[in-house]
Amino acid sequence: MADDAMKVWTKAGVALAAAGALAAATPLANAATHAVIVAAAQAGEGGEGGEGARAKPADDPLAGVDPDLAFATRLGQIRGHLRAAGELVAAGDFTDAMPHVDHPVEEIYADLEADLARLKAEPFEDRLKALKSALETRDKAAFAVTLGLARDGVTAAEKALPAARDALAFSLRHGLLLLKSAVPEYQEAIRDGKIVNAVAYQDARGFVQEADVVLSGAMTAFEARDAQAAGDVKRALLALKQAFPTVTPPAAPVKSPGAVMGLSSLVELAVSPHTGN
Repeated sequence: MADDAMKVWTKAGVALAAAGALAAATPLANAATHAVIVAAAQAGEGGEGGEGARAKPADDPLAGVDPDLAFATRLGQIRGHLRAAGELVAAGDFTDAMPHVDHPVEEIYADLEADLARLKAEPFEDRLKALKSALETRDKAAFAVTLGLARDGVTAAEKALPAARDALAFSLRHGLLLLKSAVPEYQEAIRDGKIVNAVAYQDARGFVQEADVVLSGAMTAFEARDAQAAGDVKRALLALKQAFPTVTPPAAPVKSPGAVMGLSSLVELAVSPHTGN
């Protein structure tokens, strides 16, 4: 019991420290969670970014995570990158799309290879490399075809995952891990109240969008198990998505890094009783 209580209060402390003026913008059904946000609103967020707000968490969100969950989350991160690349190419921005095609190969795929072999899933690195080649031609039609093939590769890898014993708990943890992956990206994007790193902003946006897909897909089952917590998650996701109105960063941040971190922590508070953590 003491360990469980410590986990809850640690998470509450993160939300309290980071949530800032979220109470008015994000009314939550859970009274205890709402109290955390009210206290944070009274305390304030300590300015508009700066080095303190941009500090990255020391630990990798996927360190020590169940291998299947880590695999699913990395695939979700690739989906987030591909989503950003697709939107940017549709807008004619081939240059800014390139990092989102590069990162899946350069930063993520190597961590998938052992699990692809373990799960007997088809490798899809060649599809990601073909996507980069298509992007370099600046041919929207060719890019669209190869983007579809790359997404199909991700889907096939996802289907190789064994069925989880508790499908709802798996989906809730999967969505939460994607949100926690978005937080340091958003912190990196902002300095002194300005968006200075468009790629990091777009990374965070893609990860939040993919988290929304995962958590929304689990919402019917979650509402049946805990309607109040599910409502809190839905409201927090709505507020999170407001931080990313367009794939091209807005002139000024819609929400501070502290607010985004706080909302992610609130999702964690809501789902944790149902994930075994």
